[in-house]
Amino acid sequence: MKTKEIITGLIIFTGIVFGFLIPGSGQGQNSPAERPGTAKLPSGQIDSRDARNCVNDYIKKDTGLKGGYFLIYDAEDKKALTLKLNKVYDQISFIKNENTYFACCDFKEACDACLTGKEHDMSKDRKFDIDFWLKNDGKNLEISRI
Repeated sequence: MKTKEIITGLIIFTGIVFGFLIPGSGQGQNSPAERPGTAKLPSGQIDSRDARNCVNDYIKKDTGLKGGYFLIYDAEDKKALTLKLNKVYDQISFIKNENTYFACCDFKEACDACLTGKEHDMSKDRKFDIDFWLKNDGKNLEISRI
């Protein structure tokens, strides 16, 4: 088995184990403002800064549980991707009839060299554009889809 596959497997396993075993990480146990990807809205209105903060908070908490990497399944290639956040764009889009927002984020794939700490040309790492969808219920802004 390749080093990258072993490390990726360990990261995924660790994320799954910690996701289920950390006290208070279960659905409904935390107030909305404490759940990753949820922002409490004092006035019920949001601006792009609120949405960006919500997405950044979600990614920070998620990667904190998974060894510093953002893991997502690529249905097209049928494999798990191990990613690092590059940027959350300032532009936040709004779909009025659904009361939904989405934020575009750039990620880079963590290659073998990244995972083992070796020096390499990072400009050749694969890049991914991932959209985070947020729902506003008037009180909270929450990640609803990735």
